[in-house]
Amino acid sequence: MLVSVLIHWLVMFINFVDIFCFSRTSIEEASKKRRTTLEQHSNSTRRTLEEHSNSTRTDLIPVKKPFWWENVFLQNFNSCICYPILHLHLILNFALFMRKMQKFSFFISLLVIVFASSCNMELRKIEKSKDYEAKLAYANKMYEKKKYMTAQSLYESLFQVYKGTEKYEPIYYNYCYCSYKLKDYVQAGFYFKNYLDNFPNSPRAVEMDYMQAYCYYKQSPKIPLDQANTIKAISAMQTFINNYPTSDKVAEGNLVIELCRQKLERKEYNNAELYYNLGYYKAAAISFKSLMRNYPDSDKSDGYKYMAIKAYFKYAEHSIWDKQKERYEDVVAEYLDFADHYSSSHLKPDAEKWYTLAQSNIKDIDNLNAPVSKKQERKKAKATKNAKETNNTLNNINNQ
Repeated sequence: MLVSVLIHWLVMFINFVDIFCFSRTSIEEASKKRRTTLEQHSNSTRRTLEEHSNSTRTDLIPVKKPFWWENVFLQNFNSCICYPILHLHLILNFALFMRKMQKFSFFISLLVIVFASSCNMELRKIEKSKDYEAKLAYANKMYEKKKYMTAQSLYESLFQVYKGTEKYEPIYYNYCYCSYKLKDYVQAGFYFKNYLDNFPNSPRAVEMDYMQAYCYYKQSPKIPLDQANTIKAISAMQTFINNYPTSDKVAEGNLVIELCRQKLERKEYNNAELYYNLGYYKAAAISFKSLMRNYPDSDKSDGYKYMAIKAYFKYAEHSIWDKQKERYEDVVAEYLDFADHYSSSHLKPDAEKWYTLAQSNIKDIDNLNAPVSKKQERKKAKATKNAKETNNTLNNINNQ
């Protein structure tokens, strides 16, 4: 209250100063009028002095010219005083407007609170009522208005009343979908399964079985996370397709399975690519080959085979000398398999480069190992000859 009073007084003061400042016509007219008045006064005084030049009066005082600071003040009056005051005036008026808007918003908030409390009073009245038909009608009304949390609470309170009657099944049906609409897919999947257990012969059993599997799909996380629910979704959806092959949901189920498999494929590819980037080339090659086995119908299988060839080459390149030839031969074998299965692939020229490099490295290794192998053969022949001579000597000694 005190702040409001102070703001009002300050606005009144600014209004007074505003009227005083802006009642002038303009700064230039005011300064011109000032100079004209001073010149007239000065001329009249000069004429008076000339007429009474012989007089000895001393009461006449010559008029002085205005000081320099007076002209500067008049020239800058608007920019120094008037405009800041006007800006302050506008700011204060805006502050008062916002204060009024705060009161208005408070009034609106109060109305909303009153309205909400009245609705809550109606809900509390329905909850405490013993008129179960009215409670069921109100729950259905809340369900239609998409207030699923309220509807679910009311449905749950009616379970014991209508259990064993014809109305229990539609009540539980809406109850299951309340959790699904609230995106609580774990709870929804549990309720859909309970619906199948309680009403196995219901005409809605096919729908409930599909929704149970679909809830696993909705729980499937992003690719970098654990994909246990994705695997469960594939298994549950495949079971549904096997149980109801003529259902109109089979096409949607196949689509869900395909999307889940694509997610798992992408995750395995990311793992294999990570092995390759970290320099674990053997693990990367095995992972890419595993991708080909797990997803033989993938349109990226030629890319996986190419990455396996590349990983095997890097693995051989970083191996010790004695193991390099054997591992380059794996590169050659993988390329031949690639050329056999993906002869029209656009990656074949790139794969052929690694094949050519591997063959060239095998030849270099053979050329470098040739002198060593000949020397080893001579040593082996000499050792064999010495062994034979020793045996002959021992036989001669034994005969004597």
